[in-house]
Amino acid sequence: EETPGGGGGGAGQAAQREGGGGDGAQDQEPPSGALEGALRRMGGDGAPLRADQLQLSDSQVAAVRRCVLEPSGAFYVLSVQQSPLGTIFRGNLRAAPSALLEALDERAPHEADLEGVRLLVLSDPVPRTAQQLQAGEEAVPVVLALSPAVRPLHVSGGELGLAALSLGATGLTTLGYALSSFLLANDGQLLEALNAGDTSPVATALPIAAGIGALLVLHEGAHAAAAAARGVRIAPPVPVPSLQLGCFGCVTRVLDFPRSRAALYDVAASGPYVALAASLAVFVVGLSLSAGLPPPPAATDAAAAAAAA
Repeated sequence: EETPGGGGGGAGQAAQREGGGGDGAQDQEPPSGALEGALRRMGGDGAPLRADQLQLSDSQVAAVRRCVLEPSGAFYVLSVQQSPLGTIFRGNLRAAPSALLEALDERAPHEADLEGVRLLVLSDPVPRTAQQLQAGEEAVPVVLALSPAVRPLHVSGGELGLAALSLGATGLTTLGYALSSFLLANDGQLLEALNAGDTSPVATALPIAAGIGALLVLHEGAHAAAAAARGVRIAPPVPVPSLQLGCFGCVTRVLDFPRSRAALYDVAASGPYVALAASLAVFVVGLSLSAGLPPPPAATDAAAAAAAA
């Protein structure tokens, strides 16, 4: 199913007006849902957008109906709602969502009144009422139109600084995790060497730390490559350091709406798939290199021998 976005509502608490227009006084309320909160932050100058700034004007509403939706034959408009999320076109979907998306991409760019306007196909973001839920009504696809005031989120200097700081901390925790793999080896001699101030054991742990780092780079690189191929804007990844695992992965913000769920899936799934394939390859190589080696002596065996003596 190639419809971008999903539910993510929590809106619809402000006064609503249905019809063909895009103006009118409305009671504005603070963002009440994840989607609405994200939209309010998508102002070009970084200032929060008001609900009316997300909505289309009367002429833009008319252009969407007459020049985009009606000629496409893929969506029949029954009503238009000016909501805190933008302008919502409700009606009957007469074709596959992918066909409607193609029609929007083909027709909207040629209309002068719609320059900068974003048209998204998603499940109705306004929550169902108690009566609708009791009746078993489900959210239906709608067309959400966003005014040109809505622009992609930007990456702040603070976010870049946090990413750099987290990267350094993750390098230290990853090296610590790699060292912990050898703490009990050779009856704890590595730990004794570290306590004595000898840093040579660090060289023993570096290949493991480098391997973990390489897997992380492959994982995030796959996300970045898929995002570039699918036209999805993402922020630099922010590593999450972990004393137990070295790194919990990265947090990567999506800065703009993916054109479809398929594009979002490709970006999200590419990292785990590539990292899984690389991990399996490293695992197989490790097994092949250690196949002929004798098992290392257990620390309990050494302790038992010392006790017997």
